[in-house]
Amino acid sequence: MALTEIRVRASASAGLSALLLSGGLLLSSPAQAQQFGSAAPLTPPPDLRGMLIEPRVGLQESFTDNVLLATTKAEADFVTRPVVGADILLNTGRAVGSLATQLSYDQYASHTELSGASLYANGNATYTVVPDFLFLEGEGTVTNGTVSTFGTSAIDRAGTGGRLQLSTYSVGPHVSTTLGDVADLEVQGRFAQVAFTAGDKSAVPILPADSIIGMSSVMLDTGQRFVGFELQTSGNFEHDNHDYQLYNGIQTIFVRILPQLRLIARGGYESITQPKVISITKPVWSGGLELSINEKSTVTVETGERYGHPVWNANALLQFSDRFFATMRYAEVLEPSQISISSSFADFVTQNRLLPVPLVSPNFALNGNIYTQTSLNKTAEARMAYVWDEDSVNVDTSWIDRRFEPDGTHDRTLISSVEYTRHINPVLSADARLSFAHTYASPLYGASQSYGGEVDLLYDLNSTMSLRAGYGVTRQSRYTPAPLDLSENVVFAAIQKRF
Repeated sequence: MALTEIRVRASASAGLSALLLSGGLLLSSPAQAQQFGSAAPLTPPPDLRGMLIEPRVGLQESFTDNVLLATTKAEADFVTRPVVGADILLNTGRAVGSLATQLSYDQYASHTELSGASLYANGNATYTVVPDFLFLEGEGTVTNGTVSTFGTSAIDRAGTGGRLQLSTYSVGPHVSTTLGDVADLEVQGRFAQVAFTAGDKSAVPILPADSIIGMSSVMLDTGQRFVGFELQTSGNFEHDNHDYQLYNGIQTIFVRILPQLRLIARGGYESITQPKVISITKPVWSGGLELSINEKSTVTVETGERYGHPVWNANALLQFSDRFFATMRYAEVLEPSQISISSSFADFVTQNRLLPVPLVSPNFALNGNIYTQTSLNKTAEARMAYVWDEDSVNVDTSWIDRRFEPDGTHDRTLISSVEYTRHINPVLSADARLSFAHTYASPLYGASQSYGGEVDLLYDLNSTMSLRAGYGVTRQSRYTPAPLDLSENVVFAAIQKRF
């Protein structure tokens, strides 16, 4: 949790209004070689009253030339995937929420020992206990992916080695009110869990540990009430069942020195402890600038001291026209992997509510290798989009350097993807995606590199039925602890019916 993220988590991570998740999951998702993926949130229709349920069924047939993801003597196989799912939207006035679910089963023609089920779910809800004051909020996801960037399939399927099912949710009360005409008060409490299970018929040599997490935060913010300055007072507490504990108090002041430029100064105190892992009780401080380039573009850069050493933090949201969009972030966060996952999902929900549509992430993605340890994570992320009338290009890049405590080992991973979408006509669209991942160092999985891609066509037969066909490929190399190479080519076709 970087210095600026203290503000973000206290005021936005759980959603200060109804954050609604919905949307159908694709029968075949774009090249999932380096990520967990689940459907992005969509807002229900504003005129919805009561409950709306939209069931869907589908069938996918795929052919792979390396069903076992073997490094030698690759074998081919056919995989048949029946799919059932539903999107559920709820709006009773007090209760607002949505849930997207999908259950599929991969039946292998030859290697039937790999046949298994996969569950995806993504949901969010808010219940108003006291109007304009007290809310009960929750969000959660169940998704599937792989424990490392090496040894993944060209398109996600059951039975592959190292495949995990990740489940995470959080729920708790949220107070949102105004103290006179002085400040806005936000108070949140969250109970969260993160759980890992081996995918159906998948062998996972190192299964990450589950975690139970308690979090609370308070934020008092004067907002734009006073000319020339803004004050924020925040406090945070976190604890998990592995004896990790954090609490801090931060005072922030924003001072306007030019119409588009504000000076930022933060200061406070923090304690982070975990027996035999880490013990830090020190002041935290930072200073920086916030530049408002235009009404929709802001850049913030800060530097200071946290965890007993210098830290940097930067955020940028850029929109120079109705065609080009970009968001960039750099943060330094010390926390267990499970809390990082829980926070990442909360940030995913919030960002999809706040960001412009072209920057909304299509999937909840956990990039890189999965661990259990506490680590200092230095993360740089950038997402850019350019939109034409019928075309769009999205570029995603992330770099993470994790220093594990207390041994000081590192995982350094770079992941990047480029996706191009073309709407050929009202019922036909094409999509092409390239992805790249390079793990430079890892204490568990070794150094590796992979690249791949997917091209597919989507054709709408009518308003409720669609066809999809495509080709996926992956090429992967592991350099340590033992050199290995593998490749896979997949062709697939799918049909989906919504009711």
